[in-house]
Amino acid sequence: MTPRNPKLVSIPSRARVGLLGVGVALALTFAAPALAEPAAGQGVGTYTCAEAGRAVRGDHNLDLLYFSWAQGWMTGWNLAQMNANLPTVDLTALSLENQRSFIKAYCAQHADGLYMDGVYKLYQAMKTSKEK
Repeated sequence: MTPRNPKLVSIPSRARVGLLGVGVALALTFAAPALAEPAAGQGVGTYTCAEAGRAVRGDHNLDLLYFSWAQGWMTGWNLAQMNANLPTVDLTALSLENQRSFIKAYCAQHADGLYMDGVYKLYQAMKTSKEK
């Protein structure tokens, strides 16, 4: 029999069960995203127009978050176009207020459509910079 190391503390069996439970919960928490269905996109743009409308109603900051997502998405699309040597869109072709109005009008007419569909329609509605 080997002598017991005095630096090691014995953990009561009840505490070990609790620690095991915490460990399992943490493992499941971090494993869950890996087990989920793969998704090509994520974020507020993946919500339906109806969900977006309900979320932003009366919340100016959340409305800005949605529009900021739209601006980021269109910028990202433009950068991908540039990398592929394809035409880009002049994101200043419409004022920011008109861009927001365009998306809101699209969503008002397409409640079941995705918010990102409205953003893509806006992107398509603006002239490409090579057409100027």
